[in-house]
Amino acid sequence: MKFPVTALLLLLALPARAEYDGSPAEKAKWISFCVESLKDTKEKEPARRVYCRCMSEVVDTADFRRVYEWERIFPPAHLSCFEKARFKPGG
Repeated sequence: MKFPVTALLLLLALPARAEYDGSPAEKAKWISFCVESLKDTKEKEPARRVYCRCMSEVVDTADFRRVYEWERIFPPAHLSCFEKARFKPGG
């Protein structure tokens, strides 16, 4: 009898977690945070937005860290997104 109760509790907890982590509103908020964090670069806003959208697919958007911290944590994704946004070296 203990198993069905535990399973039910897990099923009830899943939608709330998925809604928090993957909601479009959370991602949009993180992307805006990321774009604003990169405003001191030489890159224009559309390129920063492409880069941040790309990174948002990799990082936990519920965790607002500085962009350079995410770049250190996910170097292959960072480089892939860098190329996708067509950032210039040293930008």
